[in-house]
Amino acid sequence: MLSKNEFEVWVRSSHGLYTVFESRYDFYPLSLQLVEEWWRNNGRYRISEEVLRFLQSRLQQLDYSVFGVLKEMRRAIDNTFKDFLSRHFTIGEQSNVGVAIAPYLFTWNIKRFKTYFEENPQFSLSDYFTALGIEIDRLRDEIAYFRSKRLVDRDINSDEPKVRELLKTVIKILRRLSIEYVGKKHEEPLATIKILHILAPNYFPLLDNEIAKAVGLKRARMDAYITWMKRLKSWLQNYVDVLEKLEKEFGLPMLKLVDECFYIMCTVDLSKRIQFLGMPWTQY
Repeated sequence: MLSKNEFEVWVRSSHGLYTVFESRYDFYPLSLQLVEEWWRNNGRYRISEEVLRFLQSRLQQLDYSVFGVLKEMRRAIDNTFKDFLSRHFTIGEQSNVGVAIAPYLFTWNIKRFKTYFEENPQFSLSDYFTALGIEIDRLRDEIAYFRSKRLVDRDINSDEPKVRELLKTVIKILRRLSIEYVGKKHEEPLATIKILHILAPNYFPLLDNEIAKAVGLKRARMDAYITWMKRLKSWLQNYVDVLEKLEKEFGLPMLKLVDECFYIMCTVDLSKRIQFLGMPWTQY
C-alpha cells in the first residue's frame, strides 16, 4: 500500500497530467459550479459572462477525434452542441439542473450520445436534458440525503438500500428518456454514475468500464459499483487528511481527484496526447 507521501505524489502527479492533457476540454468544473449554485439557491443558478467565457474557451479546444467522433458526425454533433449552448446558456437566472449538467455529461459520455445521433438524426439535446432536469428535480429530497454526506465517513452497508434504490430510479429515468428521445431502449449505468456524482460529489465516486476492469470488477454495473464504493471508502480512509488538504488546494472534491488518478492510469492512452507537446518531429 502507498505511504501517505507516495499517495500525495500520486494524486498531485495525476492531477498535473490531467490538467495539462485533459482539462482543455473538460466541462466538469462548470457543471459542478452550476449544480452547487442550484442546491444553494433553492433550484436557481446564474449564467454570467464568466460562465460564457469558460464555455467558449472549452469549445475552442474541444477535439471530437479524441472521443472517436469524426468527419460528418463530428460536424453534426458539434453544431447541435453549440446550438444547445447558445439556446440555454444566456446571461441571467436559470432553473433546469439538466441544462447545468449537460456540458459535463455530454462530453464525458460522448460516445453514447454519438450512438443516439446515429440511431436518430433528429435527436434533440435540448429536449433530452430539459426532461432530465425535470426528473432530477423530482428526486431532490432523495439526492439531498447523500449530498450532505461524505463517502469516507459513511457505513456503506447501512446506506446500501437507499443507494440501490436511487441507482435503479436514475437508470429507469435514462432508459425512459432514451426510448422517448432516441426511439430505442438503452441501459445507462455509466451515465447514472456520472449524474449522481455531480449531484452529490462527496458521496458517489466516479467509475468507468476500464477502471472497473483494472481493479478487478467486470463492468461498471450496479453490484460492481456498490462493491467499488465499499472498497474505495475503506482504502481512502488511510489518506483522508491528505485528500482534505488537496481538496482545499485544488478546489475539487476528493472523489474527483482520485478519479483523475485512475483515469490517467486506466482509461486514457497518453501516447495519443503527444501531439499537444508541440515538438518539431523529424522523419528518419
